[in-house]
Amino acid sequence: MREQLRLIDRVRSACRADTDLDAALMYGSFVQGSADSHSDIEFWLFFTAPPSQGPRAWIERIAPVRYVVLNEFGSHVAFFPGLIRGEFHFAGVADIASVRDWPASPVEIIVDRHGLLGAARPAGEIDMTADVCGRFANWLLLAHHVGRRGELLRQRDALAHAQRHLLWMARLAEGRTGH
Repeated sequence: MREQLRLIDRVRSACRADTDLDAALMYGSFVQGSADSHSDIEFWLFFTAPPSQGPRAWIERIAPVRYVVLNEFGSHVAFFPGLIRGEFHFAGVADIASVRDWPASPVEIIVDRHGLLGAARPAGEIDMTADVCGRFANWLLLAHHVGRRGELLRQRDALAHAQRHLLWMARLAEGRTGH
């Protein structure tokens, strides 16, 4: 886990030094206090203008990367030495307002040059139970319909998403988030 912490410190430094970066936050297991040696590092970066040399060059400020892929959710995933995975969402300042609707909590605000990120965070607690249960139902219903259509591989994929949410519901019910 030491290497992930070193990378996180380097991301924090890069964020503070980048004057084109208006706001940045970290989320995930390191913020939640549940990280282990297999945990990835996860960030949202809100720029006034896109990085001039592109996302990969920005990520390479942190450490050498073996590979960077734009995943299906629109985030850049970097493979750092030691098979450490880093997830970087590159967004514009206009996207900061969407933070209010995020279920991801807690987050660590790294940079907030104009106070927009802090203002966008919900003041109250997010109802994680309703959110997770609703997403579980969504994936389960999708699995049902694509299965009935005969799309069995797509059904398995949807059931895998439903299974993940079922695990999260069990953790919420038990009041434990341990692995």
